[in-house]
Amino acid sequence: MATNVMFDLETLSTDYNAAIIQIGACKFDTENGNILDKFLVNVSMRDTTAKGFHVDSDTIQWCNNQNPEVLKMCMVDPVLLEEALEEFSKWYGNESMMTWCNGANFDFPILTTSYKYFKMKTPWKYWHVSDYRTVVNLSGITKEELDLKREELGATYHNALDDSIFQTKMLVEMLK
Repeated sequence: MATNVMFDLETLSTDYNAAIIQIGACKFDTENGNILDKFLVNVSMRDTTAKGFHVDSDTIQWCNNQNPEVLKMCMVDPVLLEEALEEFSKWYGNESMMTWCNGANFDFPILTTSYKYFKMKTPWKYWHVSDYRTVVNLSGITKEELDLKREELGATYHNALDDSIFQTKMLVEMLK
């Protein structure tokens, strides 16, 4: 049984130096998609903006049009970004494994940029970077089908942990 990681970010921009406000992840086995462990941390918006991470007014506007409860959840017990990265690395562990996210050109570079800011290493090796979005596109599943499946599973949109778990369940299903 191989253990993989799926992670997701909630951010205030789509730039590579975006201000992160939430990191969610889960470890799972690739055989049957069992969730082995979960991680969620809220990041201080004040800290990331004070450090110069990017905030985009269009993204803020988009966030304001989403479920307000989800954004409120991102504000509960936030920690400094450096602490969030240390917690994520500790949770991830010392051994690199296949690490997935929804778009290799979004979550990976944003999180990598944050690690570089603090002169920290990412917990994964570059050869373990894996893109969930590519698997979705190759599978032929439509956005509407994904939305229906999300509703069936009761996964909350834009909660980084819920997104990670949903993406994991779909990934394992599509790979079968």
